[in-house]
Amino acid sequence: MKNNHLLSHGLVFICILFISLTQVVGQIPDPNFDNDEIFAPNSPIPPLNCAAVSVAFSSRYNDKDSWVPSLINAPPIKHLTVNFFIFDDPSHSFNFNGNDPAHIDRLNLMFVWLNAFYNNNAPPSDPLVPPPVDRPKTYIQFDLGNPNYYFNYDNTHYNTDIRSNLRSVAGHPETLNIYIVSGYRVGVTLTYAGSVYPPNSSNIPVTVDPPTGGGTPATYKGVTDALGNLTLQPTAPGYSGFGYYSPPNIVIDPPPGAGTQATATTYLFCETGNAPYASTTLNFQEDVIMFNPRMIDNQADYAYATFMAHEIGHCLDLTHTYNGVTCGGGDTYLDDVFGSPPPGNCPHIYNWGADPTVSTTDRITNNMMSGNKDAHYFSPLQMGRMHRALALKSIRQYLNNCVYDQLNPWQVTNNETWDFDMQFDKDIIVDNNSTLEITCKLSMPNGSKIVVNPGSTLIIDGILTNNCDGA
Repeated sequence: MKNNHLLSHGLVFICILFISLTQVVGQIPDPNFDNDEIFAPNSPIPPLNCAAVSVAFSSRYNDKDSWVPSLINAPPIKHLTVNFFIFDDPSHSFNFNGNDPAHIDRLNLMFVWLNAFYNNNAPPSDPLVPPPVDRPKTYIQFDLGNPNYYFNYDNTHYNTDIRSNLRSVAGHPETLNIYIVSGYRVGVTLTYAGSVYPPNSSNIPVTVDPPTGGGTPATYKGVTDALGNLTLQPTAPGYSGFGYYSPPNIVIDPPPGAGTQATATTYLFCETGNAPYASTTLNFQEDVIMFNPRMIDNQADYAYATFMAHEIGHCLDLTHTYNGVTCGGGDTYLDDVFGSPPPGNCPHIYNWGADPTVSTTDRITNNMMSGNKDAHYFSPLQMGRMHRALALKSIRQYLNNCVYDQLNPWQVTNNETWDFDMQFDKDIIVDNNSTLEITCKLSMPNGSKIVVNPGSTLIIDGILTNNCDGA
């Protein structure tokens, strides 16, 4: 639900001032105006400066260290809404069956495990020396939307049109949708016509190469329907579920004697624009798409929940720990995972089946982004990246509560320009004769405060609002 909001056009506040986002202090609204706004609802909003090039942005607000949850005063938990969409054919033979109570129970249990990964942080299997001060949880929780599980049993396969239709009909734009897709329901779009198979073809050899650092290739047999649409069928039965956060590489062998190999694109990933992580395009709709060639038992279900937690980690702006591109320093390098200075022990080693507790120095770890079956650890800086994304990036649109962290007020003690769109959960105190200038948009929880102490200045050349619903 939209909350009241405050728009300010070039206002300057000096000395002691409390701006409460429950009411406007020191202003008497014109009776012809909406009582929730300083200015008329239709008054022009000045051009916003949202370039995100200020020193404050680069040195403080885009710094993952700034967003690590407080160890002294635990912050409130942020809730994200998710929906599950399960694709299968009319026989209900290749995925979870919505008419089977046992299958619903298994889905519910996987959702419990998903939250357990984020709410009960395990110690690291390969601790650094000195070790980081770990947090007991991520302070992020997932809530099921309505409908909790949506089952698609027609003969369509997952593609971008299906996603849009499901969002508008069964899902909601403000939910993070998790698509569980059987091999028969994975849509593939060819990019090279030389290998197009005719309608109603079968046994088309297809190889799926995951993104760099994303595991091993998988072999499929493709089939085409009466319209020539290609879907994939795993060649081996049993458990082989996996997900993607960026497009895998698809190689399709041509018909005998007809052309060369073709590449193809799919929609099997946490879709986040041009980057494999949370997008700075704030209304970008992210999804998690995962294969499910019919999970066979609770052990496989637990592994699948681990995959799910890993893929959602990408939506929350986390990178692989075993991907070598993170080893050269910079924003994606994690001192509390790899050690300092870079490269530390980076990269970690991807090994799904190995026991990460056998050795503390083998670089096979239980980090959630390590690609290990026993993954259950998030480092403080990984949590910082996640909470930064929930304030500055597209994943914030799926927050279903406007948390108010009253125990950890934010201090501004140097001159700062906020030229970026931020959803903030704390009180702000401007102190030490400093100037805070807001030139973009700042969303804060209802009841929160901006306190300007003597000698300091607040300049609002943008939008200040208590509409913190992720918009």
